[in-house]
Amino acid sequence: MNKIIYDKRGGEKVLSIWEIFVLIIIIGGMVIGVLIFYSAEIDVRDAEANYLYKKIASCLNENGVALNEYFNNDFDIFEYCELNRNIFTDMGEFYFEVSLKDENGNDLREEIFYGNPTFRDTCIIEEGINSGFTKSGKCFKRTEVTKVINNENGEVRKGFFEFITASNNKGDRVQNVAI
Repeated sequence: MNKIIYDKRGGEKVLSIWEIFVLIIIIGGMVIGVLIFYSAEIDVRDAEANYLYKKIASCLNENGVALNEYFNNDFDIFEYCELNRNIFTDMGEFYFEVSLKDENGNDLREEIFYGNPTFRDTCIIEEGINSGFTKSGKCFKRTEVTKVINNENGEVRKGFFEFITASNNKGDRVQNVAI
């Protein structure tokens, strides 16, 4: 009886085939998962345009009151709102525009705009077509109500900030993104 049980070696050959099969499935799954992860593209245009709007709006329209320094002729939006001037070039990936109007639509201050001017035209043209999405970038347009306080006599008037921000920084594949 012992000879029948101990002389059988066929089970080892069958087991090694299943081990190889399981290893192939595990390695194949890992390779497929890595390929899917690294082939994904990142599109951050909408998030960047929205973030740029929030950053500019929060520093110019504090608690619903227009910033007094905004009316100075030497007002530097980059310094005050802590924006990087170098990324807002004529051929760059970003654009922003800020205007302040009174209740009648009259400008209370000259518009401030920087960045790639083609984004503005494209945003305006395609605004009604497909809600701000453009082939050359994502646009974000928002109007905010504000109070404008006159420093000379303390008069408070109602005003409207108009913000247009755009980004064409679509991103890249995951492996090419610098952290």
